[in-house]
Amino acid sequence: LPSNQPSLSNNPSLSPSSQYDRVFQIKTTFNEFDSSREWCLTAEFKEFESKLYVRPCKSYADIKDNLQLFASDEYGQLKLAGP
Repeated sequence: LPSNQPSLSNNPSLSPSSQYDRVFQIKTTFNEFDSSREWCLTAEFKEFESKLYVRPCKSYADIKDNLQLFASDEYGQLKLAGP
């Protein structure tokens, strides 16, 4: 079962340039996943109402293709980063 108290593995930036331009990955430390890999929250696709999954973290050549980078909008809602 997931922990009721998640741990913080990476410290967030102390001084972001603005409240809404921070881009981040959401990683899990849940021990039921293969511990030899990092696991990230991943959108199914870049469309409204896309489902979210936990998939192995990967790097993308272009942010517009990245399904694992997120940002917070002006309403505090989670959204995919990039155009």
